[in-house]
Amino acid sequence: MSTYLPHGWEGLFSGRGYIWTRTLEIFRRNPWFGTGPGTFAMAFPNDDILNKYRFTQNMDEDKGHGIWASFLVQLGLVGVMLYTLPVVYIVYKCWRRGGALAPVFLAGMGAFILSSLTNDSTVGVTPVFCVLAGLAMANARAVFETGSGD
Repeated sequence: MSTYLPHGWEGLFSGRGYIWTRTLEIFRRNPWFGTGPGTFAMAFPNDDILNKYRFTQNMDEDKGHGIWASFLVQLGLVGVMLYTLPVVYIVYKCWRRGGALAPVFLAGMGAFILSSLTNDSTVGVTPVFCVLAGLAMANARAVFETGSGD
């Protein structure tokens, strides 16, 4: 029997409000290391028939409908921090060393991070993000070695 009580945000972003609320419940049970890679469908309360029917068109959920939500459940805080550490390093180097292209690369990476809130696929967009990150690092290195980012 479900103990979940609706709070009014379930319809947010096409039903993602319900999924994210339940995802936070799972995260609170396993905050440090998560439930493990690829375990979202097993960890999500897909046996909650009534709420599943009301909020997700009676479909089993196998992803968090947001990269960050999925990562929090499966990897926990430690995994998310390890995942974002290289990105933070690249942003820091690009910001510190600047150059003419630095704002473009930083805006691109920021757009990816923001769209990841509701995007549920890392397969299609991760290569583009990796290219942006690589170009940002190359730009930061060029600025450091030559003194100009052009």
